[in-house]
Amino acid sequence: MDKRENRKNEIIVTAFKEWGENHFVNTSLTAIAQKLKISKPALFRYFKSKEDLLANMRSYFLEEFYPVLDDITENIAKLSFKESVEYYSDKIFTFFMNNLSYFKYFSSPVTSSSFASDEKILGYQKRFTDAMINKLDGSTNMDRDDMKMFLGYVFSTGLYIIFSQYHCSLSGNSKTRQNLDVEKTISKINEILLYGFYNDRQEARLNFENIERGAIISENEIPQRDKIFTAITDVVAKVGLLDASMDKIANRAGMTKSSLYFHFKNREDMFENLLENELGIMQNILINRMNKYDSFEEKLYSFMATFHSYLTMDLRILRYFNWIQFQRLKYKIIKKSYKKIEDIINNINNFLIKAINDNTIKTYDLEGKDIASLINIQIIRDIVMKLALNGIIRPDKKKKI
Repeated sequence: MDKRENRKNEIIVTAFKEWGENHFVNTSLTAIAQKLKISKPALFRYFKSKEDLLANMRSYFLEEFYPVLDDITENIAKLSFKESVEYYSDKIFTFFMNNLSYFKYFSSPVTSSSFASDEKILGYQKRFTDAMINKLDGSTNMDRDDMKMFLGYVFSTGLYIIFSQYHCSLSGNSKTRQNLDVEKTISKINEILLYGFYNDRQEARLNFENIERGAIISENEIPQRDKIFTAITDVVAKVGLLDASMDKIANRAGMTKSSLYFHFKNREDMFENLLENELGIMQNILINRMNKYDSFEEKLYSFMATFHSYLTMDLRILRYFNWIQFQRLKYKIIKKSYKKIEDIINNINNFLIKAINDNTIKTYDLEGKDIASLINIQIIRDIVMKLALNGIIRPDKKKKI
């Protein structure tokens, strides 16, 4: 490798580390130049633009990621279903835990979208799905869609456990590599994947269809949303929470910025107001639905079906909540409203906390809010996958989770 190529790779590695500190929300070339102690124009000797650097970073990442997928494809052919899940989990998540910058790069909503359409990754997914279906040998009624959902569950569960265990936050508070217990975390991920959280191994007999019908939210249950709501959610969906300025929101709403200040003290007050209102509406609807049932299993499925119905009624809320979740550690409205938001979330999750205290479900040393978040992530992932694939959002598929 010549000197120029070495320097290009040094810039790429530095970009992964520096931009990974804020989960690739802020991709400042100035920060890269300062870290390397060179001028910003000097970067353009190696890359035509920031977009060129990002494209080279993607290629650099994939050159290291593809061999991991090759290894899995080659070796799961000779393993049982259980061994294949463990092997897949071990290889994928060890790779990310040993390379936290790659983990942040791959999991960031800013940079991850391109991987959903990568032909080579899609090819690996198809081979994984085919191999896993063949291992079942007709012993279950899982079809290809169910297996895709299961593999998606494997992947998103592992990423979430890594995220929660190692606090890979936007504020750069990730634990150092020396503090990571990779083996212990992989073991925890595999236990969750293979044995779940439910202590009772007997399958709960629920009337899924009845609960799904009861979960459907009618339009008159949701207060009328105004043009400011539309402007906020549209702008946040496009540029993220941190870059959603009052100017951009006012322009989208067809208002002057001073008119927005008539309704809100400042930008933080505006975002806080929307967040609290939506959480309050969601809380009332979810608790109302869950209170119709007695058992934990019925309440859980009612929660899942109703939450799914709520988010799919207006996908702008899904996008807004996603950015709030993603940028929460950088944004002060979460600190300002933390107690109120925490009370709402605790009210929604009371049935889950009770199940933990009754030993109905195992925790694997996770907090109740982490288990609830994992459930929410699976529902959101199902919605996003269906939209990405131009498919139909199927509420009944939640019973597969």
